[in-house]
Amino acid sequence: MWTIPRINAALEKRQANYQTSMVEVEGKINQTPISILIDPRASLNYISPNLVEKCKLPVEEFANSWLVQLATGAKRKVISFVKNCAVAMDQF
Repeated sequence: MWTIPRINAALEKRQANYQTSMVEVEGKINQTPISILIDPRASLNYISPNLVEKCKLPVEEFANSWLVQLATGAKRKVISFVKNCAVAMDQF
């Protein structure tokens, strides 16, 4: 059975002190400037619901939702996902 890993990310610009392997870089989605947190240990990618709305990204609903825990200790319910979201970082 497949399990969802714990998310290691920052919430409201507060990164936990123990997240030393994470890097924050600037990028763009649909020409909208964004901050990107890169965690080399993460197995999945997550995007803020506010950013999904701001960039007008199409979402699809999961059959079942689950909880993820952020680096701040806060928990968020994941109910939907974005397919094929292009992210620009400098020349990449």
